[in-house]
Amino acid sequence: MTEMKNKINILLSLIKINFANLLIYRTNFIISFIDEATWFTISVFFYKYIYISAYGIHGVSLRYLLILVSFSEIIKSILFSLCISNLPYFPRMVRNGSLDNILIKPIDSQFFVSFRKFDFGNILNVMPPIIIITYYNLIDIKYLPIIILLVLVSILTCYSLWFIVTTSAIWFINIDDIHELFFGILSLNQFPSIVFKKTSNAVFLILLPILCSTNIPAEYVIRQNHIFYSYCNCFIYN
Repeated sequence: MTEMKNKINILLSLIKINFANLLIYRTNFIISFIDEATWFTISVFFYKYIYISAYGIHGVSLRYLLILVSFSEIIKSILFSLCISNLPYFPRMVRNGSLDNILIKPIDSQFFVSFRKFDFGNILNVMPPIIIITYYNLIDIKYLPIIILLVLVSILTCYSLWFIVTTSAIWFINIDDIHELFFGILSLNQFPSIVFKKTSNAVFLILLPILCSTNIPAEYVIRQNHIFYSYCNCFIYN
């Protein structure tokens, strides 16, 4: 309990320090928000007008796709605001020896390596998907607590995958952009699991469960099934 309290105090102190930096570099904050909001808008129009109007995806509704893209953006925005200024620099820390200094500090090393800096420009990017969800009335308010819980679990799942990929730099020290591998994996969570073949589904639902991060919450929103059934549906409807 004391350790958790110390982590919370440290986290609040780090937030204050990073917020002070934000006030100095406001332009970066605005540009980051515009950039991410633009890409989210493009994704929404991509699904709405190309996938649905022109080609369509068998067995996938427009509502499902909008929920999927919205959850994907919310998860990415929160995850990036916490870790994008930290984990990509881990390989460099391994090479230049600065990781050794962190390991001898009286603080949880994983906690400090992952959350020492914050990108507030990304946190605002949760607003466009929330606007989409609200405007199209995509979620029944009575299921909101469970949906929030599912999204939080999804964020933890994505963070775990990112940390696993990043820490492999301890063995592959000459690969500076190893985090790009995770970014490629993360981009898959904006697609419905039905578009993947069964082998790919097995990989990205079980071995590297990146599809679970959005497809299970989306399945739950659409069908209001038990969470276990929502997970099974990702297989059954393929």
